[in-house]
Amino acid sequence: MTVAEYIIWEFEGGKLGGPYTDDPSDRGGATRWGITQNTASRFYGRAVSKQEVRDMPLAEALEIANKLFFLDTNYNLIKDWRVRLMVADYGYNFGPDDATPALQRAVGAKPDGQLGPITLAMVATADPLTMCLKVLADRQFKHVQQSYKPNQLTYIRGWINRTTMLAQRITWVESLT
Repeated sequence: MTVAEYIIWEFEGGKLGGPYTDDPSDRGGATRWGITQNTASRFYGRAVSKQEVRDMPLAEALEIANKLFFLDTNYNLIKDWRVRLMVADYGYNFGPDDATPALQRAVGAKPDGQLGPITLAMVATADPLTMCLKVLADRQFKHVQQSYKPNQLTYIRGWINRTTMLAQRITWVESLT
């Protein structure tokens, strides 16, 4: 199972058939498989309708996720599957513009938001579990900040459950490809 498949299966409705949501208080808006209308529009280079999001098949969501959240971010170049999962899921949930600097801070790199050769070299030599814990802590702090917004408070339990499940997952023996 790839990281994208795991994220969609575990956290973005894969087990439930990828339900469509369009909660006005969710900053993501129209969403299926964790792919928002804005994300799909960015991928296709055109405005995507809510109906297109509603009808999105899993294969299309995986294609979008792999391109925008793994290849374009260079997360696919992170060797350790635990770190790759931790950063990719953070990026999937909040955007790579938050996830990449979190990883950079975790390894002491300049948090410029670009996962280039310097950061990748630092990631390759750092302790994977320490990096994961630092990225998780950064993410939990972000969740707490978001929970101060009244219309976001409803999501805090799900966010905490998700990061707790990730913390449990990185201690398992089997890897993700």
